[in-house]
Amino acid sequence: MYKKILKHIDDSRKIKKEDILKKGVILMLVASLFYALTIISFTGFEKETLVTSLVAFIGIALVILIISKLTYIFLRIVTGKGNFIDTLFSFSHGYTILSLFLLIGSLLFKIPYVGLILGGIAILKGIIIAYASIYKSLMDFYKTDLVTTIIAVTFVYFTIGFIIYLVSMQYIMQTVGLETFLASQQY
Repeated sequence: MYKKILKHIDDSRKIKKEDILKKGVILMLVASLFYALTIISFTGFEKETLVTSLVAFIGIALVILIISKLTYIFLRIVTGKGNFIDTLFSFSHGYTILSLFLLIGSLLFKIPYVGLILGGIAILKGIIIAYASIYKSLMDFYKTDLVTTIIAVTFVYFTIGFIIYLVSMQYIMQTVGLETFLASQQY
């Protein structure tokens, strides 16, 4: 399996840019579909779940686009090489692997007694393979080292998390009010 993933990444460098864009978008949609199916697998097939799955489908596609764009900006400034299409392909490929293993893990969770362990192992394996594939393809496309790609991806994730924190705190302060929020934090 690992050889197939590495071969897919190595082959991607030989593909024309138009085909990489097409493959990147298709992989992004497949990853979004797998995430939506994972939600259905966890919660069951109900009307509310379908709406949640649709939101997740759109949300994951947007997340992949945003993370790809921000990582592209970071790596383009640092290395002076690469383009957005390569970054989109890297993240789409990695998130497709991750979403597939999340789906497998969610199905394994249904097995009595050993399902949690098997599902957890599947998800852990998926995270490792997905991020190894993201880092490997970013290294190949940007012709840079592993440390630079790890710093770029970590910085982008940290920045997104920090912005989400700031926006949510601002929202809480505006809706609840500062005094009420601070009073609720005291024990």
